[in-house]
Amino acid sequence: MDTQTAREQFIQNGYDPIPLKPKSKVPFAFNWQEQLTFTQWHNAPHDANIGLRAGSGRSFIDCDNDKSPETFQNVTRWIESVTWDYIMKLIKDPQKFEEKLKEAQANEAETMRPKQKELEHVIALLKDTEREAEEVAQTAKKIKGIVGAKLEKQAEEIDKRYQALTKHKIELQNELAVELSDSTINNLLEFRETVALGLDNPTCEDRRRWLEILQATVTVTKGMAVVTCRLGGSRNYRLSEFLFTRKS
Repeated sequence: MDTQTAREQFIQNGYDPIPLKPKSKVPFAFNWQEQLTFTQWHNAPHDANIGLRAGSGRSFIDCDNDKSPETFQNVTRWIESVTWDYIMKLIKDPQKFEEKLKEAQANEAETMRPKQKELEHVIALLKDTEREAEEVAQTAKKIKGIVGAKLEKQAEEIDKRYQALTKHKIELQNELAVELSDSTINNLLEFRETVALGLDNPTCEDRRRWLEILQATVTVTKGMAVVTCRLGGSRNYRLSEFLFTRKS
């Protein structure tokens, strides 16, 4: 896969790829923390390597399969194992599990209402921005010279504002899409019964789907994993406990 294709795939999946020096893990730009990503790529060589910006709740694990074969598979299996073990312990008590779901639903409802109003406000701003852009575009066609140049600059600023609003709208829509509805709670309770009673062995797809709904997260530090989810609470695991003694 060439660099441009890989870069586009990272962007489509919500990552912020920056250019590294060819065959290196060193950022190509000296002050890459301050430079816009577009500027970095504009000046980068065609054979630049790719790095991903961490931060904003996002971190990465470097799996060097060349030196340690199956590193990626082992780490993935470990993370999924500790996360699923945490969920299985969480759903062990059906009454407590349902109470936690209802409690989380009530708590999230308080935060979702302002987000819904904010989304409505952003959509209204987008419509206003579209009208403003259309007016400036029509005027710019008729006027040249220094006034026309200023209108073009104004159009660029409007476009930046529109892009920022669009990004914020998508973020809000994604947050509202994972709202803990009554239907979702009923599905989770039915799933709990099926799994807890041993009537079904959930597939990897089933596991990941419910881990996403429960917003399970894993933070790994110095061989320890801390697993949390939207229902509150957390559980600690040692890397060696799962990575070498358990199988998925």
